[in-house]
Amino acid sequence: MKPYIYPQLCDIDLYITRVGALGLGNMLFPYSRALLAARDTGAQLIKPTWGSIPIGPILRREKDKRAYRNLFTYRQTNVPVIMGLERLKLLLFHKGDIEVFRGMEGEFTPILGRENAAYIREHLCCILQERNKRALDFNPKDGICLHVRLGDFTRGTEEEIKAGLDNASTPIQWYVDKIKEIREACGRELSAYLFSDGSDEELFPILDLPHVKRMSFGTAIADILALSNARLLLASGSTFSRWARYLGRVNTICYPTQLKMKLTDPEEGILEEEAERIDDAMAARIRILFDR
Repeated sequence: MKPYIYPQLCDIDLYITRVGALGLGNMLFPYSRALLAARDTGAQLIKPTWGSIPIGPILRREKDKRAYRNLFTYRQTNVPVIMGLERLKLLLFHKGDIEVFRGMEGEFTPILGRENAAYIREHLCCILQERNKRALDFNPKDGICLHVRLGDFTRGTEEEIKAGLDNASTPIQWYVDKIKEIREACGRELSAYLFSDGSDEELFPILDLPHVKRMSFGTAIADILALSNARLLLASGSTFSRWARYLGRVNTICYPTQLKMKLTDPEEGILEEEAERIDDAMAARIRILFDR
């Protein structure tokens, strides 16, 4: 391993800004691999280029521009990070001394494990900008959390999604049905906290249910960390949902084919299942979760 480690978050990295609009979930993969490599080898981590010029989202007038200039500060961190002029000097003139981490490369597989997840979560919480830290106090233990990914995801048919269509939105009616089934299983009107990049019109069938509250803490990282506090998550198939599951070791139910992979160890006893309908065995596990 070389003496320095740099997470390159996208192909066009100008070191003071990036050109491109990758989602935060995708960028956290090279960053997390680099962070763990620095921990395990003693190499020094160089601060990545988080901010970007998101040409695509600007042209498409998307609500989330994915500029990511307001997520992190490195005033406090659990690992030393090279910044400022020293950072630029290394990146411009000492590339031969730098191990570069790029891309998603197996997604969570290289970083699986409770200790790794705890280390990454601690680091992300340390470097959060102050405005994002209120998400850490979100306590949804009295209810269900939902992540509904719409945005640039395909609106496939149920048959297409079940056949493995990638980057497809989970049908809205599935979330509606699951809320009703979980409430029936628990015998009470559990609260439901909805996180989504969709419009109120698209989400109306969920928002029209009683005791549903739409939530956002203003940035992608804040919402991921808020969702990681869930007692039970009705998750999308996106990396956004998977990061919440991974960081929080969250009990999760997904639409068929949308779990993607299990992110916890069997001995942790975490519910991670796909379900078109909640059967009696799953209902019993859910009741135990909310009766604790």
